[in-house]
Amino acid sequence: MKLFYIIFCSLYVLLLLFYFKNETGGNFTKRAVNKTALSAMFVTNFLICFFANGTVLSLMSIMALCAFVFCFFADIILLFDFVKGAVVFSVGNLCFTVYSFLLLANNNIAFSQVWWCAIIFAAVFVSYLLAIKFLKMNYKKYGIKLPIYLITVTLHGSLGIAIAVTGTELSEKIFGIGLIMFMISDYLLVTYKIFRKSKLILRMNSGLYFIGIMLASLSFC
Repeated sequence: MKLFYIIFCSLYVLLLLFYFKNETGGNFTKRAVNKTALSAMFVTNFLICFFANGTVLSLMSIMALCAFVFCFFADIILLFDFVKGAVVFSVGNLCFTVYSFLLLANNNIAFSQVWWCAIIFAAVFVSYLLAIKFLKMNYKKYGIKLPIYLITVTLHGSLGIAIAVTGTELSEKIFGIGLIMFMISDYLLVTYKIFRKSKLILRMNSGLYFIGIMLASLSFC
């Protein structure tokens, strides 16, 4: 099994390196195939771990399952429509949020013990809104959908920080780190869409997202 994951993760990294080129190479077919392969790998890994471990169906496990499945479909939809993809991602983000709350509760950690993550949430979200205003980012075509989306990803990202800090198991810390990377990647994607069309920003977004969500997926193995 250890050898399998060495090969699996090596292939995933190789595909990600190819995606850095294909994402900005102008060939939509190569980009779509490459991205679909990456997304299929993280969701397949999660499903294998989910069922191989004999996970009992509960609200917590269903939220995890829905989160990864929605992210997979959002990745595909995002290739064709940014807004529709973001809506599907928002559902996945909320599933990650609910799962994160349940994970903390399962570890007997009350929100009063991690209240500071609410400050992180507010600081990140408000700071970006101020940046949008003062840098005059072109967000108007997305309207209210943009801040709503940012709220959903900041929710699970700030809870990811709480999980990474308080988690007693290595898998929980890895999951939390994965959510943090996911959150940062989405802020980079929004920046790319409404402020600066930079290949570096886009590649940083993809790198953080695909590594982050794979870490979250591997945490269930």
